[in-house]
Amino acid sequence: MNFQKFLALAISLALSIWVVKVSAELAYKKEVSWEQAFLQGLLLLVLFFALSLFLDWLGINRIF
Repeated sequence: MNFQKFLALAISLALSIWVVKVSAELAYKKEVSWEQAFLQGLLLLVLFFALSLFLDWLGINRIF
């Protein structure tokens, strides 16, 4: 992986964790740590993967 792709991946990961952190703080109306935001983002990825496997099992390949 070249440096530009790695940098883009690192920036997108940091940005997505920040979005999860801000949205969790708005929803919970209290401070959320970066570790909690990371774990919530990881949980979202796992749920998305499980949903995509379930939809593939149903034979629904395209949602949009």
